[in-house]
Amino acid sequence: MLEFLRLPRVVAAIGKSRSQLYLDISNGIFPSAVSLGGGRPVGWPAHEVAAINAAHLSGASRDDMKRLVSAIVSTRSDPDPEQSVRKLIEDLTAVRRSAA
Repeated sequence: MLEFLRLPRVVAAIGKSRSQLYLDISNGIFPSAVSLGGGRPVGWPAHEVAAINAAHLSGASRDDMKRLVSAIVSTRSDPDPEQSVRKLIEDLTAVRRSAA
């Protein structure tokens, strides 16, 4: 079962302010939240937040982040989105290592 993080936990996990988080979303370098049903509640899949943090730690460029976010969002309908995102991060870090 997927774990979802609400806004306060996402902000704490990424070490940015709420306004910076939403700026990153609008710039395409952080995935948008998903509806948790029942009206207004939204959250972020925990594995997506972890993937973004891992990409930052690996030294991903802004363009890398945009490609990663696009790929992450496209995996949301996969049967196992967590596995798909893990594969994306493995591929990104492998590319970063080979470029170094």
